Amino acid sequence: EPKEHLIQAVVEDVGRGLAVQVMTETRRTLDNGGMKRLDGKGYRKPGGVFLTLLRKHVTADNYKQLMKDSRKRQQDHRRAMVRKVEVEALERIGAPAPMFDTVGKATAAAAAAAA
Repeated sequence: EPKEHLIQAVVEDVGRGLAVQVMTETRRTLDNGGMKRLDGKGYRKPGGVFLTLLRKHVTADNYKQLMKDSRKRQQDHRRAMVRKVEVEALERIGAPAPMFDTVGKATAAAAAAAA
């Protein structure tokens, strides 16, 4: 599953027992032919089957919060990767790294320079 952090968050939130139960249901569903996508153009991947089955076991608010947290974590990771690429590009051309990140917070380099 590409969104490993999401599965980890589910296990932490709903508990290992329920996660194992849903995983067992997922395997059973996949062994019995899988689960069609809503658009009818194929079948869900194992992670999609797991999350679809999970919805039956948690409240709507709990599920929404899991998805919201997942999107936030994904955005943060994407921003960090962009920042890393930018800094590496600046280092390759010999330019100093900016003292502030993309949201205006002081970077570690700026904090070290101020100390």
